[in-house]
Amino acid sequence: MENTLGSIVRTARKEKGFTQGQLAKLCGLSKATIGNIETGRNPNSSVATLELISKHLDLDIKKLQNPCAVTNESACGDKTITSPSQNDLELISLLCNNISKLSEKEKSIIRLLLE
Repeated sequence: MENTLGSIVRTARKEKGFTQGQLAKLCGLSKATIGNIETGRNPNSSVATLELISKHLDLDIKKLQNPCAVTNESACGDKTITSPSQNDLELISLLCNNISKLSEKEKSIIRLLLE
């Protein structure tokens, strides 16, 4: 089974017996938004959107924010990867939603900081 945001939402939605349209209406979102999340065309949804979806599908929001995390920590070579905090996730979401507005110089600085 895939462990992506889209697959988690799709599986939980179907288990609840909702159509995309029904879930969208419950969440106050468009059917296209739900469809885009489920198909991976919108993998960087806002925290507010994920909170609405998690509420109506009875999912832990952390599972939607970090679908690949199997446990809180996992080994990756000689490094330990810890799941990001809520503040980190909000910052990542903000960055993803605004990356196109950054200059190349700003993007270069971010790349350096992330290396």
